[in-house]
Amino acid sequence: MYGYRLCSEITDETLKDFSKFVEGIEDGAEVSLYISSYGGDCFMSVGIIDIMQRKHLNTTAIILGVAASAAAIIALSCNKVIMSPLGHLMLHSAWSENPNDDEGVKAANDAQFAVIHKRCPSLSAKDIFNGCDKWIGAKEALALGLIDNIDSSYAVAAMTNNIYNNYNGDLKMEEKEKEMQETVEQ
Repeated sequence: MYGYRLCSEITDETLKDFSKFVEGIEDGAEVSLYISSYGGDCFMSVGIIDIMQRKHLNTTAIILGVAASAAAIIALSCNKVIMSPLGHLMLHSAWSENPNDDEGVKAANDAQFAVIHKRCPSLSAKDIFNGCDKWIGAKEALALGLIDNIDSSYAVAAMTNNIYNNYNGDLKMEEKEKEMQETVEQ
């Protein structure tokens, strides 16, 4: 199992870094994404999702704190989504600095909605893209089917073992996660 930390703004550099991260990973590998991010560029998040799908990665998003905007879309595209009890998702309409970019915003919203709708068919585009940020806590996210589990052990373990702060880009996670779980269970 591999781990990737996503806790900054999602930009073209994030896409390049993630692409480099998966270069040495075999198709179908298990990857945990530790996410605490306010988001960023929607199309860069779509690029990350495309890479994960193209490599057929078995992904688990572990939301520590917040997965907002583009980071939420990455999290919701994963095979499994775990959120800390105090965590939040934030969904909203894409926007552009160019007020005439209606086509770009529509395309970004279509991409976002495809990911969200796959996890939660009961949410409509109007529920999400109503001009307001939609903040969803862990309990509501679980009830809606946006996440699979609420679990604080990942947050505690990540802090206890410093993996969240000391990620080195190609960290093999299987042994570290086993060690983290043993620490939490003690």
